[in-house]
Amino acid sequence: MANDKTEKATPKKKAEARQKGQVARSTDANGAIVMLASVLALSAFGPGMYRNIAEATIGILDLIKDPSVVDRRGIGELFMQVGAHTIAASAPLVIVCVIAGIAANVMQVGFKPSPKALKPEF
Repeated sequence: MANDKTEKATPKKKAEARQKGQVARSTDANGAIVMLASVLALSAFGPGMYRNIAEATIGILDLIKDPSVVDRRGIGELFMQVGAHTIAASAPLVIVCVIAGIAANVMQVGFKPSPKALKPEF
């Protein structure tokens, strides 16, 4: 019964909790905002992403028709091209989602970074 609290937290306790990074925020709101941003980003960047992926696929299929791709250098070049095209195609969507996630958190709790919130407790 020691957990029964009858009084509201004092401003000092609230400030201490805030300093530790213990703030109330909705993970559902963050998820919804990021999901909405990703759908909007896909509608805006989708055609360009599709074009990049189509061009990359044609280029990679053109590259693998040569038997020299089987050696170590050829496979490395193939993986580098696939990785570069994948990153280039997905970067706009990833950037929009990261910005939306950060903005959702800042809108809920304000911009007050707390280094104590990053410190692990054992």
